[in-house]
Amino acid sequence: MSEGLLNGLLIIPVLAVLILVHEIGHFVAARSVGVTVEEFGIGIPPRLKGWRRNGVLWSINWIPFGGFVRVKGEDANDTDPGSMNAKGPLQRAFFLVAGSTMNFLLAIVLMIVILGILGVPRQSFYIGEVLPNSPAAAAGWQVNDRIVSVAGTAVERDRDLKSRSKEFAGQEMSVVVRRGDELVDTLVVPRENPGDQGALGIRF
Repeated sequence: MSEGLLNGLLIIPVLAVLILVHEIGHFVAARSVGVTVEEFGIGIPPRLKGWRRNGVLWSINWIPFGGFVRVKGEDANDTDPGSMNAKGPLQRAFFLVAGSTMNFLLAIVLMIVILGILGVPRQSFYIGEVLPNSPAAAAGWQVNDRIVSVAGTAVERDRDLKSRSKEFAGQEMSVVVRRGDELVDTLVVPRENPGDQGALGIRF
């Protein structure tokens, strides 16, 4: 199976979860405003199995894609007390927006979980080219070295290196690079007049 097709198929379970969470929002909202929920279905009919609990028909359906909530009042002529039609405008609006709100809350929870597991992404700067007769060449920098810190400060953005190089123009500047598994302390003298090659003579 090609990678493109596999990535395309991954959208199916993602959409299924989004739809199911969306319908859970409608279910909770309907119950909270006193609307009778007639059925909560997982998947798309035809029905495979169903059972009643607390007045709700819970069903599992043959097509495993998302779900649905069926509430009393989908028929516009139904105005019984438990019907959606018997509720006020604010209660009906709450029911309608509850699904989207649940999707929004799901996105927030997922971002918190992902950041908690993976942490905040940081940029890493690897040297792609060391120009001849440059300050970087004189400092012994090599292709694939990673810039770790400059003048004792961790490098998180390319402008950190540029601003420090400008600050130390014409003077020795300590730079720690990672070469393989080894940290290497180096001294480099940024150019006072960078020209086309830049202050250090490297390309990332």
